[in-house]
Amino acid sequence: MNPAGAFQRGQVSQDRRRGERRGSPSLVAYHWKGFTPCPNHVRDISATGVYVLTDEDWHPGASVNLTLQREGLLESQSDRRCTLSARIIRKAGDGVALEFELSEGAKPRLWYDPLMRPEDAEEPESIVREFRVAEALAFLRRIAPAASRGIEQLFRENLSHFRLSSAVEIALKAKELLAPHPGAEDMVADPELVTRILQSGSWADLDAIRHLWAGLLGTSCSPSEYDGSNLPFVELLGQLTPIQIRILAAVCATSRRPVTAPNLVFMHPAPCTPEELVRATGVRDLIRIQRDISNLADLGLIEQNVTSAFYTPNDEANITPTPLALELYARCSGHRGASRDFYHLLNAEA
Repeated sequence: MNPAGAFQRGQVSQDRRRGERRGSPSLVAYHWKGFTPCPNHVRDISATGVYVLTDEDWHPGASVNLTLQREGLLESQSDRRCTLSARIIRKAGDGVALEFELSEGAKPRLWYDPLMRPEDAEEPESIVREFRVAEALAFLRRIAPAASRGIEQLFRENLSHFRLSSAVEIALKAKELLAPHPGAEDMVADPELVTRILQSGSWADLDAIRHLWAGLLGTSCSPSEYDGSNLPFVELLGQLTPIQIRILAAVCATSRRPVTAPNLVFMHPAPCTPEELVRATGVRDLIRIQRDISNLADLGLIEQNVTSAFYTPNDEANITPTPLALELYARCSGHRGASRDFYHLLNAEA
């Protein structure tokens, strides 16, 4: 058997499958007309392009942003939709053919999963997920090329659908946070740190928490060399429960009048009533909230000046984040640079 011939036949087969077009009756592609989202039914789609049914006067060569999702109102949940740039190739009587302008290295594997029934592979959720995975992997390969194989195995083989969705959201949000910064395309990150963020963050079940992990991933990237300064913050965030994260985010985001010292930011004590804590955490059990505040203090994230107990709406606790907590929250918010600048800006916007 000729190995080269076998490889070439396999490559041809793979290329054909990448270009294979299939229908997905419930899939739509939204485009924007001003501030109005307009849905277009998808006649067929492949890993490289799509044919949409539309009477819009789109001209060949122009680019348009398409948001793929299941038919219905525009999805508010980011993991249920995927926005891609596409170039118009040709116009026909009932619609237009477009070629996707994917990120370099993005290779969607539509129709590839041998464990999935063909009809399931054609469901909008499967198609959207595959494009999101491909874009996330392309970004992660770019910032941590040495970890490419391990991250792809993590995504393709080791994570459940729930954890995969979380990891993909973290990667895509980090990409979005990095995009406005000069030289973002050339930034790199410590491969081990990237892998740890994806593994730990993939357990997050709330978008707000995934976005904190995304902020850490984004601020782990630097222009020319690996920056390991986020490692302690990855370990800290990984120890926190969702309620503790909500408490910490609330007090860091709402504490005012920062006192700055060289390389540090302090906050004046921030009085907080049980009613405000219930609103921030979504939990009405004040004893549980008090226990979580104590745990945050044990981790060095809250000043040890909280009253020992409070059970009525008239009681107050001075919940003051430590410099460590303030630095953690700034980095998790995607801030690059001195944390004092982040809090000065936060106060200016208040």
